[in-house]
Order: sequence, then structure tokens, then C-alpha cells
Amino acid sequence: QYPESIAILYDSEFGVTPEYLSANGIDAERVLHVPIEHIEQLKFDVVKRLEEIKRGDKVFIMVDSLGNLASKKETEDALDEKSVADMSRAKAIRSLMRIITPHLTMKDLPCVVINHIYQTMEMFSKVVIPGGTAVTYAANQIFVISKSQEKEGTDLVGWNFTINIHKSRFVREKAKLPFTVKFEGGIQKWSGL
Repeated sequence: QYPESIAILYDSEFGVTPEYLSANGIDAERVLHVPIEHIEQLKFDVVKRLEEIKRGDKVFIMVDSLGNLASKKETEDALDEKSVADMSRAKAIRSLMRIITPHLTMKDLPCVVINHIYQTMEMFSKVVIPGGTAVTYAANQIFVISKSQEKEGTDLVGWNFTINIHKSRFVREKAKLPFTVKFEGGIQKWSGL
């Protein structure tokens, strides 16, 4: 729709290749792939790029994944063969969120950050997003996606996904949006209705 648009993909998991993008109908020439090793590297690079972007530029930013990123200190400790606890990771993520949130909002830029979750050990467990509360406070939307098998008889034919609206400024929170993706035919258009 916007031939001048680009995507910036910050990648810590290295699961995306130009062939993967092309197979999914994405023009790989319009995706800037930025490999990252730690949170501080992500912060420094995204801040530089956000300074160059102006309101109205068609830029989509994606981080895959924040949950898989170590802090610089954690990386350096591993190189020095230290097995001390890293207390700097949440602080680094909080700093990143404080810096990028105003840029994203004022420049009207979409940013998708993939993160891990875990369940608390309480009697009625809750979903927790790691990295401190800054991720939760800064986000406009937090979707927790779960999946289960779609079978015909005993044959696996696809997956059932449920998008759980954990936080949203636009959709009713706690809503559950189910959809089915089959190996033959992809997303089932009317699933979940």
C-alpha cells in the first residue's frame, strides 16, 4: 500500500531470512535487518534511527525478541566466567522504554516487541511479562498468544491460536480472540466468529 514504507527488524533470534520474507509475500528489499546481541546495542541503534525519522515517514519497527536479549553486563560476565546475578537487565529495558516511547508516540510509529511471558506460582497464577514493569506501562497493547493443536481425527492439520488481550487502549481487556491456521489453506477466514 505504501511503496515508500520500510520495516526495521531488530533480530536477536535470527529466524528471519530474505527467503522467509519472500515466501510470506514481504519485499525483503524494504526490510532493514539489524542483528542485535544485547539490550544496550538495541537501545543505541534504535535511538540513532529514531532521531533520523520524521513524523509522516512510513516506518514499522519490530524487535524479535526482547525476551531473548541479555544485558551487556550479562554478556561481559559470561566472557569473564562470572556466574553472578544480573541486576541490570530490567534497568536497561526501563531506560530503553523511557527513551523510545515519546519518539514512537510523537512520530506515530508502530513498534511490535516480542517478549516472553511466565506464570506466577500463586494459587491463581497470573501472566507476568519479564523485564520489569516498564514494558507493561509503555505498551498501548499487550497480546498474550497461546496455541493448541487443530486435528482431524488423529492427524495434526494446523493450530488454534488465541489472542488474549492483556492490555489495550483500543480493545476490551481480557477479551479472547480465537483463530485457526491450517497447514493447507492458512488462516481460516471465519474462525473465531
